[in-house]
This record gives sequence, structure tokens and C-alpha cells, in this order.
Amino acid sequence: MSVPMQARLPTSRWSLGAILASAFVVALGYGIVLPVLPMMVERLAGSTDPAFNARQIGLLTAAYVAAPVVAAFLWGKWSDLVGRRPVLVIGLIGFAVTLAASVLAPSLRVLYIGRILNGGFAAAVGPTALAFIADTEGEDDRRTRIFGWMSMASIAGFLVGPMLGGLVAELKLDLGVAAVPPQTIPFLLASGLAVAAALGVWSVLPGHMLPGPRVETSKPGSSMFVIWRDTAARSCRRGRGRAWCIRGRAHAAKR
Repeated sequence: MSVPMQARLPTSRWSLGAILASAFVVALGYGIVLPVLPMMVERLAGSTDPAFNARQIGLLTAAYVAAPVVAAFLWGKWSDLVGRRPVLVIGLIGFAVTLAASVLAPSLRVLYIGRILNGGFAAAVGPTALAFIADTEGEDDRRTRIFGWMSMASIAGFLVGPMLGGLVAELKLDLGVAAVPPQTIPFLLASGLAVAAALGVWSVLPGHMLPGPRVETSKPGSSMFVIWRDTAARSCRRGRGRAWCIRGRAHAAKR
């Protein structure tokens, strides 16, 4: 199926900042709750058995990480259909809502559901952000550099998250009606940051942009032909393989 190609516009600084902030917030949201998970498991399960609590913490962490295995592919396909910005915004808002809802979990089973949904919505951000960069950056060097910045933003989030979670868990907030439990503060903080990132993405990313250029796939093996053709063209420009160049040009003319 052939999809018309469109010009690539370089990513603006504001758009790039919003993309990097989104990657950072999602990674931070994963780690910021780790220091308080033991308290939540102990409260919801009503168990003081260290082995039981450790097993539940490990399973809760695995549930968050396992969700993107399925969800990332689906988010990527959907972003090809509706565009990058809507999927990024929905992923960030869903990430924020499921984080905040996890605070209200009445049982350990509901907390598991919240962590799975949280990981599923987080999976919308990474692939879609990378796809947006691929759509807008035509220069290989700059695109590769921005991919590296994306990795750095995620790594920074993983690094800062647990440290920040341990610090804010020590805070005592009193809303007047009732004191906020310490284990809820990291969830609420990460939720608020995700909402702010969603607003930034909605404000600065181009909403009219559809998915970027595609390779013509109407004929079997056409993508491999494009790779072979480009390789032949570079060799011809360098004066290599004269006979191969002549055959390649004749074959390209027939297609």
C-alpha cells in the first residue's frame, strides 16, 4: 500500500523539550514509587512477613514492566493512524490518572491492576516520541543525536525517581481535613508532572502532522530494492563497479 510522502520539518526546540520532558517524567514515574511500595504492600496485604512482601513488590514491579510488551506495539500502530500528538497526550494523561488512582487502591489486587494500566499507558510515550523524531528529522546525524538525548532523558528519570521518591516520602502534608499518608505523595507528585508534560506536548507539538514518510510497499521486495538502488547509486558516484552500475540503471528504468 502506497502512502504519500511529506516534507520533514526539523524539530523545534519547544517540541524537542516537550518530548524529552515526557520521556523523563515517565521514567521518573516508574522509580519514584519504588521506595514506598513496601509500605503500600504491607498496608494493603496486612502482612508483616518480609518474604511475602518482597515477593509482592517484585511482582508489582514486573507487572509494570510487562505491560509495555503488548501495549507498545498497539500504541505505535495507533499513532500511525491518528498522529503522534494525540497518542502522546493520551498516554501521559492515562499515566497520570492511573498513578493517582493507585493511591486509592483498596486491595492488593486493585494495586496490581493499577500498575499494569500504568505501565500500559507509559508504553505510549517512548515509541511515539521516537516516531515523532523520525518523522521530523531528516538529517541522520541530528536524528541519531536526538535519539541519544531521549535515552539520556529516560536514564535521568530512572536515576532521579527513586531518590526523589525517598525524599518526598518523608514529607508530611496536612490538607486541613486529614493528613496525607507519606506513601501517597510520590504517586501524586509523579501524576502532577505527567499532567504538566501532557499540557506541554499538546501546546507545542504540531497537531496537523501525520506520520512521516513511508517506503513504497506496493510490490514485494520493494523496500529491499530501495536499499540496493541507493547502494548502487553511491557506488556509481564513486566510480566503482562500472558494469554493475550499467545493469542497475537498466533494471531501475524497467521498474
